[in-house]
Amino acid sequence: MPYFEFRNFSVDFDESSRKLRCYTSIPDGKLHCFFETDRFTASGADGKALKSSFPNVTCQTCPDTLFTAPHDDLSWVMKIIFGGKTKKAASFEITVSLRGDHLEISSPSSVRICGIVKNESSAAHPACLMSSKSDSGTLFGAVGPADFPGADLLYNRETDQAVQFTGKTAVRYDWTQKNYLLTAEVQKNSPLVFRFKEHVCQTLFHTKYWKTISTDHGFTTPPVGWMTWYAVRFDACEKVVLENARKMKEHFSEYSDKICIWVDWEWCHKALDGLGEPGVDVLHPRKDAYPHGLKYVSERIRKMGLIPALWTGATNDGDLNEMLREHPEYLLSDLRNWAGHFWVDLSHPGMIEEYIPRIFRQLLAWGYKVIKWDCLANSLRVNDEFRAKRFDPDLSSEEAMHRLVVKAREIIGPKVFLLGCTIQERGVLFANDIFDACRIGGDVFNWDEFKENAVSKIFGCFPIHNMGIFLDPDTLVLREEYSTLEQARTRITLFSLTGIQLTVGDPVAELDDARIDALKRAMPVVEVKPAEMIRKIVSGDVASTNLAVERPFGRWYISGFYNMTGRKKKVKVHLKKDLHLPAGEYAIFEFWNKKFLGVTDQTISLELPPGGCAAIRLTPLGEEPVLAGSTRHLMQGAAELKNYHCDCRKGVMTGTLDVVRNDPVELYFYATEGFIFQPQQGLEIEGNLAKLTISSSQTGSISWQIKFRKK
Repeated sequence: MPYFEFRNFSVDFDESSRKLRCYTSIPDGKLHCFFETDRFTASGADGKALKSSFPNVTCQTCPDTLFTAPHDDLSWVMKIIFGGKTKKAASFEITVSLRGDHLEISSPSSVRICGIVKNESSAAHPACLMSSKSDSGTLFGAVGPADFPGADLLYNRETDQAVQFTGKTAVRYDWTQKNYLLTAEVQKNSPLVFRFKEHVCQTLFHTKYWKTISTDHGFTTPPVGWMTWYAVRFDACEKVVLENARKMKEHFSEYSDKICIWVDWEWCHKALDGLGEPGVDVLHPRKDAYPHGLKYVSERIRKMGLIPALWTGATNDGDLNEMLREHPEYLLSDLRNWAGHFWVDLSHPGMIEEYIPRIFRQLLAWGYKVIKWDCLANSLRVNDEFRAKRFDPDLSSEEAMHRLVVKAREIIGPKVFLLGCTIQERGVLFANDIFDACRIGGDVFNWDEFKENAVSKIFGCFPIHNMGIFLDPDTLVLREEYSTLEQARTRITLFSLTGIQLTVGDPVAELDDARIDALKRAMPVVEVKPAEMIRKIVSGDVASTNLAVERPFGRWYISGFYNMTGRKKKVKVHLKKDLHLPAGEYAIFEFWNKKFLGVTDQTISLELPPGGCAAIRLTPLGEEPVLAGSTRHLMQGAAELKNYHCDCRKGVMTGTLDVVRNDPVELYFYATEGFIFQPQQGLEIEGNLAKLTISSSQTGSISWQIKFRKK
């Protein structure tokens, strides 16, 4: 079996099985096969596939083991010649060139190569397809092992490394082989080229450390929850927290199996003046608001089947806590800020030895399994400003803080969910290897704040979401004081279609039925991964997202369009240019209006109300009827549909759907040309459209079927 290697790449070819394997030794020096194939199809001068069986295969390497042929010191080459039964029969050849930074497969003729492309990863963190470039302002994501045309990276979030492929390529996940299949059209002057990219996301975000996202804490997707600050601000207290916890359970416990109740910073602050009060600090809550203590609150939350979550500002305080009184050398400055005015020296060894362990042991003793660590950027900036006064002025502020976060993680262990909170990337991404999630923007009360601190931040930070850390663009503030119903739906839709943390920032009892129902359509949070390694900027009046959903039983797309203005907007969307969809016809269904918008292979025309949105399912059409929409979840099948099958021979469509008791689900179907639906109970038919309503008195899975026939 001919084999050789050069720098970071190697190749072998089995002449009996006709299998070509390409390897890299990045990053550990061991050989990792990233591409293998035995499928080569050549085309003649007329472009048609050659019919020869090519029984004669020879392999030439340069240099060979005897160095009998001259070679280029910049590359080593393997040439594989496929010959017919006779010299006159058709033949073709491919050349594999190994260079210092890439591997290249070329041919002087036209050859189609189809094989498995992979990037070493675990079952928990499979590799995913992404793009390194884009000509669209749309934010792209994926549910499952999905792809878009133009994807050129197979990314491994465990190693932050990608296989990059360029040329005339297309990649699609094969559920039978459980691998991505790459097809390349290799022609003269158009080779298939592989490169390896290291520290991909780390480089994009300029982070010092990297660690793939963890699920040891039990959250496989970002949390659902409720938070005191936006909902009630300084009216937060024991009674209010528990009342809202009960309301969250009443409305949403059957829609999400993990609901967090966040007690935010008011537990040790009663104003925004930065001034504390005697006996209230990071170790002692306000007695007027929490007379039974924070442990009592966490116990009551857990008894409801919910998860207690707590705020801490561990590196600053509003009053001199007992540790600062005992160790004044820990104190760096007295500088008044909204969060407090006593700031600690991050570099002092006492921070690691005593201060941070004491604070986080206290949080555990109170029973909190989700912790939000705030004021990080503030602490870093204060330590910058007072560097000369620090215990170790030669230790960078970020490294000093990183060591404290490492110590906190050591104390709380891997099963506690730790969210870093700040309004700036600096305040969290210095420790993206330790935090489980990060707040990425400022407050989001009014509409302008939402646009600036949520929408823009999601677009800019999305490539790291679900790769190294969960993103938290803060809460959903939905009440009429801050959001019309259309704006509330826009907030919810954007968070749902990007798989972002869903935290309610309103008194739950004040939310009307429409807003409560809209929240249910976003639960549970679906695992969404970015489909581009690009930091995007929202430009124009309408922001847009597009998800490719890939399931064993089908694929479809979910697009969101968000009107950022206070006036109606007409939008014309090009399927290929704007959404990067493969060519073909699509059935179009809009979620909020429950409206079928027709079939198109070119554009969609929408009219968005002021501050409103559209959530569109685009279902590729073939010859058979299709499921075109679902009203249970904004993902329209990605969360609730467990299987689906269309059997044209038997004339039946079947599936299994997860439902919540007394919450009817409407499934919408489209019959392609030549088919009609047959009447049955619960099925409404209008032309080539049908609606099936499914309801149950019990939460669980329901099997359904509808029948159709040829006209």
